[in-house]
Order: sequence, then structure tokens, then C-alpha cells
Amino acid sequence: MAAYDMEAVVRIPEAGTGIIKQLLDSGIQNIIIPKVESGEETESIMYWASYAPRGNRGFGATAVRAGLRRRYGLLGCRRR
Repeated sequence: MAAYDMEAVVRIPEAGTGIIKQLLDSGIQNIIIPKVESGEETESIMYWASYAPRGNRGFGATAVRAGLRRRYGLLGCRRR
């Protein structure tokens, strides 16, 4: 898609915070979510897909680095 001025659109089977966060973390910016039937459901989805102060999505970079240190010995981890 780099040869064209366009972005990917992903349609997921249902609303779920896990898959939405995974897609957003992978760089997908356009997600189609079927069967959203109320404004309340839309607000809930937006809350989980947005960073603070609008939502509850977090960065988690510290946790990722900590996991890499333990698992692969990366990033100058000191063993105790």
C-alpha cells in the first residue's frame, strides 16, 4: 500500500477491547465495528480505544520493556 496514498481498513467480527487495542497498536487507524446499536455502546468503544484524558488506553511501554528484559535479557537487565 506504500505505492498508493491510502490506508488499510479492518472489519472485525464484533466489538471487543482486546482486538481493537491490538489493531491500534499495530498501526491500523480505520476499524469497522459491526452491530453497534447505541450511542452508549459507541461511547464505550471510544473510551477503550482512546488515550487519556478521553479514554482508558495506556502506553504500557514500561511493562513491555520489563517483559523483554526478563524473557530475552535485553536492555541492560541486571540479574539478582
